[in-house]
Amino acid sequence: MNQAIVLFLVAVFGTIFLVEAQSKPEIFANVGGNNKQQQGTVGLRYPSGTQGQINYGHARGYGHDVGVDASVPLWSRTRGRTESRLNLGGGATHHFGGPGGNRFTDKRIGLTFTHRF
Repeated sequence: MNQAIVLFLVAVFGTIFLVEAQSKPEIFANVGGNNKQQQGTVGLRYPSGTQGQINYGHARGYGHDVGVDASVPLWSRTRGRTESRLNLGGGATHHFGGPGGNRFTDKRIGLTFTHRF
């Protein structure tokens, strides 16, 4: 039935517009630790190149670290089998407790250029 409708539309209008289905995001996670320290990461990665993640770390007596990172594609080009992509990313890490007290230990922003051939 659907094939008959498509053939009818081609016969009448002469053109088919194909809509590519959006792929679902990939969820990733990793954890590790022992009796003195624990760490983990949870994040999402979309096929378009957009991604985000949350990091956590803890060491006994030294407090907790929580980090957030995100990245979005600014430009991409595909020619044959080669692909180029420019991404903008940023993030921050905050330390809670321990001898150093509460403070931002790291704030970052950057551009990433990837070329595959």
